[in-house]
Amino acid sequence: MKRGAGSTRDALIQAYYLGTPIFWVLDVALHAPIRAAALPDPGWRLVYYAFAMGCGLLARWRPHLTPFIGLAESSVNLLLLVLSVLLPIFTLPALVAEGADVSVPFGPAQLFNVVLSGSMLVISFYRNQERIAALMRGDANDDGG
Repeated sequence: MKRGAGSTRDALIQAYYLGTPIFWVLDVALHAPIRAAALPDPGWRLVYYAFAMGCGLLARWRPHLTPFIGLAESSVNLLLLVLSVLLPIFTLPALVAEGADVSVPFGPAQLFNVVLSGSMLVISFYRNQERIAALMRGDANDDGG
């Protein structure tokens, strides 16, 4: 596997994804789904962890795709988090009208997940915006550095 000049730039993003088993262990052992807080079902979180690990393996195998992988996965994760907060808020009027108990849909795990995913999204974007622009322009001589 060829390691280009962009490998140190991509190391943090790759480590984030390849470290997914650590987040899974924290989820299972401590019931702290800090990486997949938007998914209440443990089965769906396991699917997400497998997907995130696949992102890490793909980024390691094809380093030139790392910026796209980081942007795409973090965007999906943030979308899931936003929906996990907004959907309960959208149903709030109906719950209040029915007299049901109302609770805050956003806890510490979701907050940490937003900070973590948002950070990876920003890092992926700013560390790689020039690479992405070069790839989109079709610059053949862009070596990822």
